[in-house]
Amino acid sequence: MLKRHHIVWGAILLLLFGSMCFYGATLSPSYKTCESQNKYYISASKYSGLYDRTAVLVVCESVVANTNGSAIAALATIALVISTIGLWVVTGTAAHAAKDAAEALPISERAYVYPEIIPSADIVQYLRATARRAALYDEGHFNTLSPEVTGVAFKITNLGKTPAIIRRLFAGFYIRGQELEGEITHPIAILGAGKSAENINVSLKVGMSANQATWVIQDRDALCLSGTIYFDDIWGNKLSTSFLFTWESGTNRMILRSINTKKEK
Repeated sequence: MLKRHHIVWGAILLLLFGSMCFYGATLSPSYKTCESQNKYYISASKYSGLYDRTAVLVVCESVVANTNGSAIAALATIALVISTIGLWVVTGTAAHAAKDAAEALPISERAYVYPEIIPSADIVQYLRATARRAALYDEGHFNTLSPEVTGVAFKITNLGKTPAIIRRLFAGFYIRGQELEGEITHPIAILGAGKSAENINVSLKVGMSANQATWVIQDRDALCLSGTIYFDDIWGNKLSTSFLFTWESGTNRMILRSINTKKEK
C-alpha cells in the first residue's frame, strides 16, 4: 500500500531534482550569453519588473534547452531511472505487505478446536465413596483397587472462523503416572465454525484405591484428562491440539491446565 509519507518524500525529491536542474541551467555559458543579449530587459542592477525578469528567464532557459539537448536528455534519463527505482521500492513494499497479509490469513481465519468439560457430580461422588473404603480395610489393603470406575465427558468446539476437518482423536482419563490415552471413535468429521461435536465420554481403565482417592481429594495426587485432536483446516494445513485437565478439589471440577495447537511437519 502506498503510504502518505512515501508520496510526500517522492514529491520532495522530484522538486529538489527539478530545482537543481533549473538553477544549473542559469550557470551555463549559453544562458549567460542570452542574458547579455537581452540587456534591454534589465535595469542597472536588477530586472525592472517581475514580468521582465520572468520573460528573460523563460527565453534563456529555452536557449539552454535548445543548445544542450543531449545533456538535458541525459538528465531526463537520470530522473526516469530515479523515479523507476522509487516505484520499484514502493511496489516491492506493497508486494511484501500483500504477501504478509496472505500468509497471516490462515492463522487469523483458521479453525481453532477447543475441548470443554461437561460438568458432572459423578467424579466427586466416586472419590468420596472410594476414599471411605479405607475405613473398611486394614492398612495392608489401602492400595487395593476398587472394582468400580468413573469417567468424564467433554466436547470439542471449533472457536475459529472456518471449518475444521477432524481426523483423529486420542484421550485418556487416569491418575498421574498411569497415563493411558487411546484413540476415540467420534462421529463428527467436519466441525463448522462455532459448532460443537457430540459429548465424548472417557473412563478410567482401572478403579482407584482408597489411598489414591484420598490423595486426589487432598490435592496430593492428580486425576487427569489429556488428549490430542488431529485436524485439518480449509487451507490443507495439518494441525494438532494437545490439552490437559486435572481435578481441583477446591472447586470439585476439572480445570484446564494447558492447551497447545501446532502445525504438523
